[in-house]
Amino acid sequence: MDVLRRLPRLSTVVLRCQDFDVHGVQWRFMKEVMCLPRLRHLQIEKICLSPCTEESEIDHFETPLSVTSFSHRHHVSQNALHPPEVRALEVFIQASHATLE
Repeated sequence: MDVLRRLPRLSTVVLRCQDFDVHGVQWRFMKEVMCLPRLRHLQIEKICLSPCTEESEIDHFETPLSVTSFSHRHHVSQNALHPPEVRALEVFIQASHATLE
């Protein structure tokens, strides 16, 4: 994550999966991405959030986020979000609801 923090103008992050065998992105990584100071646009496509994380491990953000635009397109072949993914989305929305447009 140090690499991302060294990009002071990074304002958009797009995470897109082209290989459907990928299990997803861990909460620890997603939290680091979501907390980037200048992040304004976050797009997640066909990637499961927190695939192996227990719901109880998904903690709140300590400061409000600055994201103004958020898009999450779930993998089409999956019928429903699993509980840790729902929890991760809830925590993210709670932390960014004041800035989302």
